[in-house]
Amino acid sequence: MIRTMRARFSKGDGLRYISHLDLQRMFGRALRRARIPIAYSQGFNPHPRLAFGSALGVGTTSESEFLDIDLNEPMTPDEFMQQMNGILPEGLRIEEAHLYELGEEPKKLKTLMSVINAAEYEIYIYPETQNSEASAESESLAKSRAESLAKFQEQLQAALHKINLKDSWVISRFSKKKERELDIKPFVYQIECITEADSDDTKVVVRALVKSGSEANVRPDEIIEVLRTYGELPEAPYQIHRKNLGIMEEQMIKKPFLS
Repeated sequence: MIRTMRARFSKGDGLRYISHLDLQRMFGRALRRARIPIAYSQGFNPHPRLAFGSALGVGTTSESEFLDIDLNEPMTPDEFMQQMNGILPEGLRIEEAHLYELGEEPKKLKTLMSVINAAEYEIYIYPETQNSEASAESESLAKSRAESLAKFQEQLQAALHKINLKDSWVISRFSKKKERELDIKPFVYQIECITEADSDDTKVVVRALVKSGSEANVRPDEIIEVLRTYGELPEAPYQIHRKNLGIMEEQMIKKPFLS
């Protein structure tokens, strides 16, 4: 009997800077400590049969990551979530899980990497406050922050308009062996500013809906590169959060769970 637990998990701010390899190791240790009946591969060097969806970049938080775990004994999703969440470190949490019992044919459940093709990101940009000498509690600093935010929002809207007039968004990608240029515009579904015009927040939020997976993939830092290169957006510190990951259907991302 082939049993696969497909789980969605979140990665919080405290684990922002751990690598994908470290994340895999954390889950491996947690699975053993939680006594999850995980299946192992055959051969001289057996290893746990688990597989992740698209790797999350270092420095990025997420509320929608996916993991497949093959089990050799029955276990309910509730049992799995309870046992794992009691062991996982702060910042990692299983948000939901589904169990698939697929008989003797493992190919009935397509792998996460083969079905995931889209991702939604929120990019939090923090414009520099013009009046850096003001006291943190002063009214002048609050006013300066509001003015900086409003100005940056205008610059972002102008940048979005400029890039949409371009026929291509060519960026440079680097590998160990070479550098290559790639037009990523065909791989981007949507980029928009979702910060309210009268927001009292300290950040501007960009929402990006992009292709993600084995066939085509756009990184959120490449979206920032496009906005700066083609939209002349000023540089400012930013953070990235993956809001959604899954299968694109009718301009919406569907979670990779079987119906």
